[in-house]
Amino acid sequence: MATKQLADWVSALEYSSLAQPVVDAAVRSFQNSLGSILGGSNHQTTQRTIKALQPLFDSRQCTVIGHATLTGSAVFCDLQNAALINGIASHVHDYDDTHLHTVIHPAGAVVVSLLAVAEHLKLADGRVVTGKDFLTALVAGIEVGLRIGNAVSPKHYDEGWHITGTVSPMAVAAALSNLLHLTPEQTANAIGISSTQPVGVRVHFGTDTKALHVGLAAQNGIQSVMLARGGFTAASDALEGRRGWVEVLGNGSNMLDEQINQLKKLAEQDKADSQTEERGLWEIEKNTFKPFPCGIVIHPTIDACIQMHNEQKLKDPNNLNKISSVRLRVHSLVLDLTGKKTPKDGLEAKFSVYHGAAIGLVLGSATPAEYEDHIVNSSDVLQIREKVVAEVEDNMRSDEAVVVLTMQDGAKIEKHVEHAVGSLDRPMTNEELREKFQSQAEPVLGKERAEEVEAMAWKICDVPDVARVAKAAR
Repeated sequence: MATKQLADWVSALEYSSLAQPVVDAAVRSFQNSLGSILGGSNHQTTQRTIKALQPLFDSRQCTVIGHATLTGSAVFCDLQNAALINGIASHVHDYDDTHLHTVIHPAGAVVVSLLAVAEHLKLADGRVVTGKDFLTALVAGIEVGLRIGNAVSPKHYDEGWHITGTVSPMAVAAALSNLLHLTPEQTANAIGISSTQPVGVRVHFGTDTKALHVGLAAQNGIQSVMLARGGFTAASDALEGRRGWVEVLGNGSNMLDEQINQLKKLAEQDKADSQTEERGLWEIEKNTFKPFPCGIVIHPTIDACIQMHNEQKLKDPNNLNKISSVRLRVHSLVLDLTGKKTPKDGLEAKFSVYHGAAIGLVLGSATPAEYEDHIVNSSDVLQIREKVVAEVEDNMRSDEAVVVLTMQDGAKIEKHVEHAVGSLDRPMTNEELREKFQSQAEPVLGKERAEEVEAMAWKICDVPDVARVAKAAR
């Protein structure tokens, strides 16, 4: 019944039923994701994808975001390849978002799919997707994806699946089913079809293929919905059934019924317009946004090191050279996910807590610029990186870290970050999200257009035609 219950919920979801905190969370997720797509549009991985796949582009229906300024003319392609390329761009910097309980990056695949389908519908059928339609579908997709992720976490990820890639096809299927007003039966089929197309294992972290997982998930979700709309069928118990998605990929975890019951309770709560402090949170409200473009478990270390850079005046090479050793005390996931001691390039460095500590101390910053290949291999960064030792400390939270500098005179300087910036306890503010967006969009679009596109993102509920957003971001 779980597949059917999710499908029924997706089909019934309307903008009018969304509480304002849910709407606000969805707007923030969209704004952050659109900035990440623009920021990743000029990455070599994205450019490599366009060059390799251009012979397969079979129409000019959809926008490849952020390329008119870069190449001198806008780049267009078919629906599925647009979602693939923009999906890769959304995740290639690892600068997007993270649902901390599941480590899912929930918005990217859903956003690029909705934008591509909005353009497709306008050209193919003359149908206009409004901002409220778009946002409702975005909530449906993200919430379904995170609920399914919750049901199998943490075992699914621990076994080596890239949970963003395995869950996102179903999130996209839910979002597009809502947008296209599929029947509950068609929606269940779309979720079922997408469930048989999981994408991604963690061995590819630190390569182009990690970002590919998001693009492929978007493609698979779109394909699943188009098939379901055309009458294609799937198992009615695709998620919960014997040898279904949860049993096969969940590695013994199955809390799907519990997640669906929670979702129903939240929907009823918001229908009753509960504004009390006891109001339960939807999973989309627990989405967090990355202040640093790397594995999120590195963030507390970077946060601490940047603070130390400023407090100890490490911009001065004389002070920096006085550091004898750097000792990190971190959560167990840090070395499991980001233990690359000697990353060879920017993609690998995103999974190196050693590089994160080094750039925080040496440069006092951690933006995509600090993950360029030449920075990863610069002598100043390497000199400090070689002094970094990381050790796991029991009972350390995943958003917590301690950094201890030992100076040449034997003095020890310690910084304890209890909750990293960007975490649920220290979320990025709207102003910080604006700065992050502009830092990514302005080099691609120019200042005026970047501000125009960002304004549309913040006011997405008032946008009469979402296809205009993609057009403005060309």
